[in-house]
Amino acid sequence: MDWTAISAVGGMLAAGLTAVAVIVALIVGVWPILYTRQQRARIGRAEARIASVDLGIQALHISAALKLLEPTVCAPHVFHVASAQFSLLSSDACVRVIPFLDCLPDALESPLAIAIADMGTGIRALAQIPAAKGIAVNTVATRQLYTDVLASMERAKYALVDAVGNGYTVEEIEPSATVMAEKLKKQAHSVLQQTL
Repeated sequence: MDWTAISAVGGMLAAGLTAVAVIVALIVGVWPILYTRQQRARIGRAEARIASVDLGIQALHISAALKLLEPTVCAPHVFHVASAQFSLLSSDACVRVIPFLDCLPDALESPLAIAIADMGTGIRALAQIPAAKGIAVNTVATRQLYTDVLASMERAKYALVDAVGNGYTVEEIEPSATVMAEKLKKQAHSVLQQTL
């Protein structure tokens, strides 16, 4: 028997088995990590989609309210109905996206963080909105604050849409905000008539 040849074949067989063992170990060790990341990305995209829809609904209400506040002064009953729309602000859906930022595009981080901060400012400012008294209410400060909040919400909404990808889109605010503003104006006039 040629022990050298047998030894060479045994060495090649051992090397082949070692390579197979390494490949199996990599698959067993790396696959769960890759699978987990893939699932986190899928959940992150779902949370981003939910947040974009939520921001769209809130933005619709804020935009409609801002349309009611467009004059420098407005009637107290209109101001009351408009400012009530600002109480719908909530950054909860956006906050739920944060744990998944590692699996979503980097471009989402900044607009999302700014929107969460601005929405927090808008929520805290609700207590500072002047009471609607007298025959007219100055709307300038309130309108400016919530215009800024709306702008950052819109930027975050579109960044979330981009993060979701796969052709996902959201509806534009207009013309729905104008329609809602008209309904809110009618509601304000209805409330005024009931109090008279």
